[in-house]
Amino acid sequence: LPHLRCPVLVLQGEHDEYATSLQADALRPLAPRMRLVRLSGIGHTPHREQPELVLELIQGFLSQVPAEASAAR
Repeated sequence: LPHLRCPVLVLQGEHDEYATSLQADALRPLAPRMRLVRLSGIGHTPHREQPELVLELIQGFLSQVPAEASAAR
């Protein structure tokens, strides 16, 4: 992960039964351009449990990527 230079979006359900919040937090120092979004009331499969919300979050994230890439140059 330290070699990644692109923005990374991590969506984690608050009730994820497979990955803990500590695991997601451990990624932060390894991927400095990571955006972590914790989703209330959602488990391990946010894209199935709340597809509209996930699409909205991805769209918002992607809409910011060109601006971030330009600023990084």
